[in-house]
Amino acid sequence: MLCFLDATGEALAGMLRPGNAGSNTAADHITVLEQALTQIPEQLRYGDEQQRRHIEAGIRAAMDRLLRGNLPPGGRCDVKTLAAAAAVTRNSLYTTYSRLKDEFERRRERQRDAGVTADPRQAQIARLKADNAALRERLADRDTTIAHLTALRTTRACNKDGVTPDLYLSGRECPQEENTHDNHDDGLHSRGDAGE
Repeated sequence: MLCFLDATGEALAGMLRPGNAGSNTAADHITVLEQALTQIPEQLRYGDEQQRRHIEAGIRAAMDRLLRGNLPPGGRCDVKTLAAAAAVTRNSLYTTYSRLKDEFERRRERQRDAGVTADPRQAQIARLKADNAALRERLADRDTTIAHLTALRTTRACNKDGVTPDLYLSGRECPQEENTHDNHDDGLHSRGDAGE
């Protein structure tokens, strides 16, 4: 079992354990952690109050930016992005600054309960889905209207030429307008010829 300094990656302490040792043995974890803490100088272990206030101010500023929806590229409104935006490790948010992490999560939940989405991309996706559904509905209505108007126009054209809508709808084609005129002309010539 090894313990590393999160900020620098330096190895601080370690313990060899038997292969059948439990992974959640608290006594071993405590021993290694105590050994690791003794490796860090006292003045650096906790930092001075001014440094702590400066880091907390940075976390709060990052928190405010994320909750306003000002997210970095590829980031989300979550603890991982908060740690990156505040330039602290995620581990320090869960340990040293856990009260700020909890405050961030409470504020984010209050926003969600109020219907405010801190992540503008999520809000945009929801809005685009709603717009897409509305456009699909309008498109379906338009197609229905076009089909209805086309059928109505064809029915009227058939009625004008003496074919009933029932015959048209049963599959009989409407006579073409040009053919009808030609037939009328032929009939007139025939009658004229017969009269002479």
